Amino acid sequence: EMLLLQFFNSAMRRVKLCPPTGSPIVQCRVNAKFAFVECASIQDANNTLNLSGIPFLGSSLKVSRPSKYTGPFVPAKTWQELTGQA
Repeated sequence: EMLLLQFFNSAMRRVKLCPPTGSPIVQCRVNAKFAFVECASIQDANNTLNLSGIPFLGSSLKVSRPSKYTGPFVPAKTWQELTGQA
């Protein structure tokens, strides 16, 4: 859990989705197939959606809202689009 939390925070700093010393991911819970992250703010949560497709330990992670999310749609890029790999 701590590894994933640190990985996400580092990735967001790398592509300037948060300040250079920011820690937008404040909590992470992992089970067999899913991980749930808690963000420091709504804007951090919106920015985290841009990490979808990021490679992590040999897998490409899908980052999305919870299935029961009913808030507004927020457009996001994939990690590959964000880093110019698309």
